[in-house]
Amino acid sequence: MISERSRHAARRGKLGVLPNGFFMMADHTFVLTREHVALCDLLKLLSIAQSGGHAKSMIAEGLVTVDGKIETRKTRKLTGGERVCAAGETVRVQAA
Repeated sequence: MISERSRHAARRGKLGVLPNGFFMMADHTFVLTREHVALCDLLKLLSIAQSGGHAKSMIAEGLVTVDGKIETRKTRKLTGGERVCAAGETVRVQAA
């Protein structure tokens, strides 16, 4: 089942729709300008989450993975080289 968020993202052009009706995941690269970024802040900055509170609840519910493993630490420090997946989007964090 396709979530309403995925449908909305497709209408905004963030996700591609394949001929068979499936959605392609959106890929992002986030280049750090500091030593690290907190996981909840990353989700908020890229508008994957609607707010900081929404980002924290997504993480607490186990809807976010870092390098393929479910992450439940809301302020996990991302320092570069990590791959974050949430809400049908993939973010590669890159050190400056």
